[in-house]
Amino acid sequence: MRSFSASAEEDGNIVRSIDIYGKKEYNYEYEEGRIVRAAECDIELSGEVVTDKDMISTIKYKYDSEGNLISKDAEDKNGIFLY
Repeated sequence: MRSFSASAEEDGNIVRSIDIYGKKEYNYEYEEGRIVRAAECDIELSGEVVTDKDMISTIKYKYDSEGNLISKDAEDKNGIFLY
């Protein structure tokens, strides 16, 4: 069994990765080629198939008009900001 798998968009951005041994799933969203959101979930597996997941944390990225990262906010599944 593989320990890691990933799925990518047509332009090559990774949108989902799974750590099978760590039982974690990571999801990524992009706008104009820049990551705007990343989420981490605990998962349950049946073989290599995700059968259940629980959101752990989310990171939201913001950029200025020139594409420079200006903020990175992380929060847990309860909406509490992590620093």
